[in-house]
Amino acid sequence: MKLVHARSPGLLWAIAFRPLDEQFDAYVGWGINGRSPFEGLEQIATDDQLWQFERDALMLPTATVARRSGTTYWSFWNPSDAVTDDPMRFAAEFAQFCTKDLTFEEARELVRGPILEAISEIETFCLPYLERIAEHFGMA
Repeated sequence: MKLVHARSPGLLWAIAFRPLDEQFDAYVGWGINGRSPFEGLEQIATDDQLWQFERDALMLPTATVARRSGTTYWSFWNPSDAVTDDPMRFAAEFAQFCTKDLTFEEARELVRGPILEAISEIETFCLPYLERIAEHFGMA
């Protein structure tokens, strides 16, 4: 899912959610001078890239903007250490997880937590970052 917002004439904001098997990740970015934020996509980004303004577009994982360490994605299946340490058990439980027919409520409950975490990260860290970008370019 991609969301693009014309923050002001000449400044685009974008948020993208990318599905990954039993996971998803999210990106946030900006573009000026008619450039799409997606043109500046950086899969593996550093904190230093947050404030590089000599470019016309930048799209980063939300984890970079939030300065969140660890994985940049959210998982719908989070097995215990005991399961991940036992390859046979992991394979069996993964197969069971992937083939289970979920009711609407079970599916909703499965995705609810990770999606709320992603939205919270975007609200708390990414939208203020984008506002600072707008201020930097005099488009606030």
